[in-house]
Formats: sequence, structure tokens, C-alpha cells
Amino acid sequence: MRLKSDDGSCDARTLARTGLLPAAMTPTPPSVSSTSFLLYNPGTERAHTVFRIAGNVGDGMLIRNLTTGQRCKIVNLTDESLLPGAHLELDSRMGQTRIVLGDSRELAFVMHDEGYIELAPCTPFERSIAISHTEDSNIVTSEGLFLPHMEGQFLYLDGWKKIRQITDDHSAILSEKTANSGTTAVPIVTMNEIEISGENLALTMLEVDYTPHVR
Repeated sequence: MRLKSDDGSCDARTLARTGLLPAAMTPTPPSVSSTSFLLYNPGTERAHTVFRIAGNVGDGMLIRNLTTGQRCKIVNLTDESLLPGAHLELDSRMGQTRIVLGDSRELAFVMHDEGYIELAPCTPFERSIAISHTEDSNIVTSEGLFLPHMEGQFLYLDGWKKIRQITDDHSAILSEKTANSGTTAVPIVTMNEIEISGENLALTMLEVDYTPHVR
């Protein structure tokens, strides 16, 4: 797929075949201080990732995808271990760890302790489900539209909120309280929950690139 979100150019057929959502709903990209963030794969297949990292990983940097259960650990990366302007790439498709500087690429498996990260697809997803919500409450209701598989998925209501529990087909409990009352049509999709941990981390770069695929 060329896009990760709908920039306004997507036709009805494209939207019907993919999980593309408006660009305004795209989760906030990670920063060097991020300890947890969401990545959305609008394709129907798992997507490989390229993590780009620079700085100091201290005693080791653990990256976990809580959605897929995958984990990846980086060690021995310091400010002095790379030339100025260089960064480390972790490429799940190639199964490679590389030091990249301009057009130069050098394998660096000594910095890779375990694993690579892929992204679960958005499916099964619902593009528009009408839910009712109450200000300062994390309980939402629907007209019998909640399904068991939605537990653990995310809906967009003043930001992405996780569905912690499906009580029944009429009621669900969210991870956060809602900011206002009303009835809103929301998408419900699978998000990838990424967690970063480690002692004495001091990153200067943390980027993630991926290409969604549709069968």
C-alpha cells in the first residue's frame, strides 16, 4: 500500500478493501522519550518493520509488541559506537541489524540480542459503530453492536481508547474515561501497542517505518 492513512484521495473501493482511516486519526509517532505508543497497520496482512535507533541504550533496550507478543532487544549501542549521523536499523523482513550512514550499510548483529517486531493487521475492523458515552465515565453502550473479538481493540473517541472488556453486546468498558456525553460513530480496530523499556536509555533517534499489505 502506498498510504498509511486516508489523505482525502481514497475512493470507496480502496476504503472497502483496506482499513485506511482519516489522517487526523493517525496515532502520534514515537519520540526519543517514548515508553509506549501505538502503531496502526491498515492492511489485512502482518507488516514488517524497520526500527531506526541512535543514542545510548544503557543496559539494553527492550522493544515489545504487546499485541503480537513479539519482542526485540538491542545491546551495546552507545553514542561512541556509531559515527556522527549514523543510526542502527532493525529490519524484520530481512532479519538484519545494520549500521546505516548515508548509502553505507554494515551488519551489526553484535548489537542485536533477540527478535524482531512485526505489526498485526487492523482486521477485523469496523469503520463506523454508533456508541453512546457519558462524560467522565469509561462505560460505553451500543445497540447490540459489541462483539467478543472487540475486547482488546481500540476505538477513536477524543483519541484512541482501548476496549478493556466487553460486558455484553450492549456494553463495554474502556481504558480511559470519556470527555463528554453523546452518541458518536467510531471506528473499532486492532492497534499495535509498542512498549519500550530499559535502564539508562538516552536515545537521540527512534523511528519506525513499515509498508501495509492487502491480500
